[in-house]
Amino acid sequence: MPPDSVSIKLSIESREKEAKSAYSICNARGRILQEWLSCYGVEEVSASSISLKPTSWYNQGVQEISKNKSHGFFANISYHIISRDTKRVDDLVLGLVTSGEVEHLHNVSFHTKRLKEIRETVRKDAMLNARRKADIYAEAAGSAVGEVLQIEDLDPDRWLWS
Repeated sequence: MPPDSVSIKLSIESREKEAKSAYSICNARGRILQEWLSCYGVEEVSASSISLKPTSWYNQGVQEISKNKSHGFFANISYHIISRDTKRVDDLVLGLVTSGEVEHLHNVSFHTKRLKEIRETVRKDAMLNARRKADIYAEAAGSAVGEVLQIEDLDPDRWLWS
């Protein structure tokens, strides 16, 4: 089933000596990103999380500090974008990454409004196929298929890792 929308999650970051500066710069870059997305035709953009925390500068990069010895601040604003133009996803993703405003492109996922309808069709087909299979086994055994005793349907939106 071809998708009818794409969901993109990304984040913008800023590191500055003052908390207000780090946050303000991150916000300003977010406004630039939203203007760019508007020009691209994307209307659904929302900040999904904001983080502002003290940092300590090390040779290997920025690390969180465990005590109140702040050497600067790290601001991060994550955005969730939804686009209905699924044919230009490659251009959108490449544009976001090369815009100079996005530090991390976390996730690109595709969706369809017809998901409920598709799942209903697949479930009906699964039951018909199970019945055909049961009839074959029963016939080979010289028996007949009886009534359904149990049906188990796993939540397809939940990962089952053990």
